[in-house]
Amino acid sequence: MKRFMRFLLLGLTLLCANGWAHESQSSYVGESPTDLGPIDNTNELSGMLVIGRDIEWLEKGNKPPDATSALSKPPEAINGDRLYALAFLTNPGVDADGVTNIVCDMAVLRPDGSRAVDQTDISCLRVPLDEDPTHLYQVSGGLGFIAEPTDLRGEWRVEIVLHDLTRGTRSPLFGSFIVK
Repeated sequence: MKRFMRFLLLGLTLLCANGWAHESQSSYVGESPTDLGPIDNTNELSGMLVIGRDIEWLEKGNKPPDATSALSKPPEAINGDRLYALAFLTNPGVDADGVTNIVCDMAVLRPDGSRAVDQTDISCLRVPLDEDPTHLYQVSGGLGFIAEPTDLRGEWRVEIVLHDLTRGTRSPLFGSFIVK
């Protein structure tokens, strides 16, 4: 239970990450890893997973590619370090009342393949959408991790699947971090 409690579902106000952007199903096309590129289908939900320590990722993401070398590898954590995984999306579907209905499945896998977190059907974005749906929106759930001496060393995987219940579509997001 203690290990599970280390993985906290974070609210909308949590904005953090230091340099590991993951995009669903394709690499970024613009000059920034936060640029999800053009949406080929108006019914397509696109997402991005960011894992890190603080909000510096946004500043790094808005610089030219040669300044974003820190984004090229997974973040590392040693005992006591905190990491956060946040999901962002664009182009959510809206119902007849203009309300989004996105739920998430969240999993964190240890280096041995066992699951430290396995949550399904978490309400992630259910709001009236008054703005352009192609803007970037942070989902309401995130994962927090604190490295402890008893944690397995190696690469941990984060998997978040965004389900757009209005459209019946999904967008899987994958990322990782290293515990040393």
